[in-house]
Amino acid sequence: MDIKIKAAAALLSLALVLCGCASASEPSSATETSAAEDTSSSQTADESADESGDTSGSELPEQQTEPTGPLLTKACEVFRSGTYSFECDMTDSEGNVTHIIRHVAPNNFYQLQSNALGSSGSVCQNGVAYDFDNVCRLCASSNNTTLDNTILEVADMQLPHTTNHISKVDLQEYDIEEYTYTGETYITAFDFYFSKDSGELVKYVTTYSVEGSDDIVETREFTSISSQVDDTLFNIGIVSNLTKFDDLTQDDCKELFSQICDNAGVTDSDLAAYGTDREKLGRLDYSDIVKIVYTYGYKDTYERSGAEASEADGGAR
Repeated sequence: MDIKIKAAAALLSLALVLCGCASASEPSSATETSAAEDTSSSQTADESADESGDTSGSELPEQQTEPTGPLLTKACEVFRSGTYSFECDMTDSEGNVTHIIRHVAPNNFYQLQSNALGSSGSVCQNGVAYDFDNVCRLCASSNNTTLDNTILEVADMQLPHTTNHISKVDLQEYDIEEYTYTGETYITAFDFYFSKDSGELVKYVTTYSVEGSDDIVETREFTSISSQVDDTLFNIGIVSNLTKFDDLTQDDCKELFSQICDNAGVTDSDLAAYGTDREKLGRLDYSDIVKIVYTYGYKDTYERSGAEASEADGGAR
C-alpha cells in the first residue's frame, strides 16, 4: 500500500491503534480507533489530502443529513453520559487483531491498544494527559483531555442511511444500520450491527473507499459496553518508567530515535520513504517516530502474526 494511502488510512482509522505493518494505522491515543483517529474521520482525511497538495480547488461536497436511526440513537446513550467503558477487538483488512480497552469519566480517561507487537495508549488524570507507547518505551504529554468517540460522531453528523454493505445473510442474525460519509476523495461507510434480542450494539464495520485503491475494512467487535469504570486506571503514574519525549533535546532525540529504528529493523530506505533520514531524526516528534516504527518496523513479527491468522482462519473453515 502506498505510503500516502497509509497515512490517510491512519487518519481515517477510528481506533488509532496498532493495526499492523500492512495497514499502517499508528497508535493515536486520542481516538477510538486509527490511529484509528477523527473529529470526523473522513473530513480529517480530506483536509489532510488538501494540506499535502492533493487539491482540486473545489470545496468538499455538502453532506446530506438524515435523522439518526433508533438503534444507533439508543446505543449512544451510555456514551453521552460521559462515564463509560468498553472492550473490543479491532480486525483490519489484513487480519491483524488489536484489543482495545477504554475507560472514560469527566476529566479522566484511559485507553490501551494491544496487538502482536505490543501495546500503546493514553491516560488522563484530572486533566493531565499523556500518550504512551510500550514498544518504543516513550511517552509524551498531550493537549487532548477528551477522547474522540466515532459512534457519537456518526450519530451527531446525521449521515445518510445507506444499504451498500448490508447483506441478507447478516440481516438474519443482526439488525443493521448503515451510514455513509462522502468526501471529495474518500467514501466512508459505517455499518452498525445490533443484537436482535437486546438491541445492544454488537459490532461495527468501517469501510474506507479510495478511488484506485482496494477498500480498507476495519471491524470492531465489542466484548463489553458499560456505564461502569475502573477509577484506578486514571493514573498518569503508569508512564513513570518510560522516557519522556518532552525532556529530550534534539541531540537526545537523534540518538534515541536512531536506536529505536535499529531495534525495530527500520532501514534507511524506510526513512527515505517516510521523507526523512538519520540526520533529521532529531527533528521528529513523538508521533513521527511511533508512526515510523509501526509502519516500517518489526516486519517479521507482523508477517508471523499474519501467517498465524491465515492458518487459524483456514482451520476454522
